[in-house]
Amino acid sequence: MYSHGSYGAGTLRPGRSDVDLVAVVEDLEPELEVDVLVAIGRRYRPRQAILPIDLSVVSRSEFVRAAGWVAHRRRLIGADKPVAAVAAWRLLGGEELREAKPWEPDRRLGYVSEAQLSEALTSWAVSPKEFALKLGRFATLVERESLDWPGARRLVAAAPELARLGGAREGFLGALEIMDADRARHEIPRRRKPASEGWRLAQPDPEKVETARALISLLEPPSATLYLEPARLSPTLLVDAGPPDRAERVVDWALRTGARAAHAAGMTLEITTSRMAEDSWRPGFRWIGLVGASEHVAGTPFLPRFRLPEQEFVDELLDFRAFSAGEVARSSLLGLRTMRSGPWVLRQLALVRDLLAGEALVAPSTHSESLDERELTKRAVELRRECSTLLDAKR
Repeated sequence: MYSHGSYGAGTLRPGRSDVDLVAVVEDLEPELEVDVLVAIGRRYRPRQAILPIDLSVVSRSEFVRAAGWVAHRRRLIGADKPVAAVAAWRLLGGEELREAKPWEPDRRLGYVSEAQLSEALTSWAVSPKEFALKLGRFATLVERESLDWPGARRLVAAAPELARLGGAREGFLGALEIMDADRARHEIPRRRKPASEGWRLAQPDPEKVETARALISLLEPPSATLYLEPARLSPTLLVDAGPPDRAERVVDWALRTGARAAHAAGMTLEITTSRMAEDSWRPGFRWIGLVGASEHVAGTPFLPRFRLPEQEFVDELLDFRAFSAGEVARSSLLGLRTMRSGPWVLRQLALVRDLLAGEALVAPSTHSESLDERELTKRAVELRRECSTLLDAKR
């Protein structure tokens, strides 16, 4: 058992900090691992009412890479390093499993995700107060880190007024600046043209395509693309707003009319800078939808300029997706309800497996499998192990 974060460093602040723990269990058959997770959950749940505990459970054989990913996902933006490097974790009990020099992913793989901006925009369409809460969390994180970037100052200054149009626009633009600057610091060369031969993915509904074109017709953005991410039912309208210093017109449109119109049309709206759009191989499975299931709707076509980095970087992020999905499945048995498991976990793991195996992608099923938490977690453990085996073979 290891502790990390503020508890591991001895700087826990009750009321503001979680107790971050990593528990390592022996390598077991999936059915037995599920039994262990259920047993841990019985002890874990009651303690949540006393003190928030953020618990990750990993198996012995996956510990080296899993520990690296746990540290990787919590990093300081400005300092470009993990909040708690694996070497700084505190062993609370059991056997020391860390190597002399713990494995860590290439730091260029780290980035500030724009998913929080997309989620905030979706909220704006329904409730400006919810938008303010979501973007406000990012502003709080930036302020705690004392990030002295122009975009950070802009976001923090706008934080008190995020529920109003002017404050929302300033805050969104500040966040966009931060994310664009962060991508510039972590740039990885991209020269490979993506291949999608043999892919059979569900395509955006033609009516949705025409709706997107009508919705954005008066804006005339640098570029806009409607795409359907694998296993998702609704499409996403990706709007490239250009460089950060020219994004205000697009952001203003999104907040005044775009977000509500997209929401009413059953679409998700994403606003990015050109750099972030061209870096679309990072967030989730966006690049797969862009390459295999998309339609150009406005401005300069996006796909001709989209490139992938060397395969090793793509594979590393696929491993991170598989680790994250597996962790969500395990957490459902532990009782950590902030991580919502479901059939999507299996679809994501199957997608990672097929990509690592080099198989042609086929649209995964989107129906709700009738699996209880035990069966779903067992299958997730099996798929996670398949992904790890394929990645090990590629190395």
